[in-house]
Amino acid sequence: MKKIIVVFISAFWLTQGYAQDPKKLLKEAMELAKQGKYQESMPLFNQSIDIAPGDYYARYNRGLAKLKMNYYTDALKDFDATLMLSAKYKKVFALRAETKRRLTDYEGAIGDYTEAIKNEPTNADLYFERGNVNQLLYKKDSACKDFAKAVQLGKKDAKKKLDKCKDEKYDGLPIHPILKLTKASDDETYGYSEKNPIRIGCGFDGGPGNEEDYIKLLLDAKGWPIYFQRLGSCCTFDSPNGFDGKGVLDKYRIVYQPQKDKLKDKETIIYFTLYDYDEPKIIKGFTVVTPP
Repeated sequence: MKKIIVVFISAFWLTQGYAQDPKKLLKEAMELAKQGKYQESMPLFNQSIDIAPGDYYARYNRGLAKLKMNYYTDALKDFDATLMLSAKYKKVFALRAETKRRLTDYEGAIGDYTEAIKNEPTNADLYFERGNVNQLLYKKDSACKDFAKAVQLGKKDAKKKLDKCKDEKYDGLPIHPILKLTKASDDETYGYSEKNPIRIGCGFDGGPGNEEDYIKLLLDAKGWPIYFQRLGSCCTFDSPNGFDGKGVLDKYRIVYQPQKDKLKDKETIIYFTLYDYDEPKIIKGFTVVTPP
């Protein structure tokens, strides 16, 4: 009799677990994601996929939510799974390309942008983004062709890129794109002090581009993504590369240890200068993204 009761209870819970409609769960998850509530959407995405593991559309949208939260490695797994489940769902290539770029797999990103373009040959944004990656890799001819095609297809932002696609300098400053961070600093003041800023140099787009690319490569000590806010400029200093021999620092607030850990977020301030360049290092206490 006890055996019968145990079997009945197990069957009851199994039935209850699978009584939920995966499509309904997916719909609720996507509604939360559309509101920017990506973290809240995760349990619903997970439940939907647990019930219907072959649903490529659920995998795609969970991957998109993870990408929005900067969980690039996890997002890539979902995008790979999407294609394994439905090779015809070509829409995934553009997002996988962006994910690979963030993981510093630049050649992989170019390959995926190329596949996306085959599916959407009149999408100006795809040419523009592939052009940006080609430019980072100093593939100038390819970058110029992509920017020209984007202009032809009506993307206004691409015109400025096309005009400068073969330049060696930006507003007189040498160009030093930030592709990867491979060396860690053991100096506790590096990046954290106005007197010892990260000498990030200038990128292809000038302004804070290199600074943001640097921060997007950072992970906290646990390997989780960080978030940032530019606080403006400060702290004039002498620099032969600045205007009238003067440069300024850019100040950023970075936040780490997400709510995933159910602990209070931590934050710190870091400083950059784009007027001077020295190979950027990883600030103490952080790690960086790596290719899959």
